Amino acid sequence: MGIYRANALAARLQNGDEVLLTKWCKRSAALHQHSNLARRLMLPVPAQFIIAMGAYAINERMARRVEYLQEEVRVLKEALAGATGKKRINFTADQRRRLAIKGKALTPEEREACCQIVTLESGVEPVQSAAGRSRG
Repeated sequence: MGIYRANALAARLQNGDEVLLTKWCKRSAALHQHSNLARRLMLPVPAQFIIAMGAYAINERMARRVEYLQEEVRVLKEALAGATGKKRINFTADQRRRLAIKGKALTPEEREACCQIVTLESGVEPVQSAAGRSRG
């Protein structure tokens, strides 16, 4: 809240604006009650620290696994390109559909970082056309 707004509220309270005073008191009481509840539900600091350390370790471990799998995909793509002489991999419509479905769950930044084989734009059309065929 800006200083000007705080001063305006203080002036209105001093002038006896009862509606504002009632709202202010109710809000203050609700915030106080909420903070007491939050304090009672909060874990002790050592427990919070242990949970944070565990989450950090799991995150690091998962990041290493993802990096390994990305490198493995790069190596396999290079091996495939060397064996077949083609840079592009030919996928069936079902394979493209499966990749597009999984890719839709990612954010644009995640897609850009990890989706080297099929872009979402090229993968969405087979999904939509396959969906149209299955309904019709």
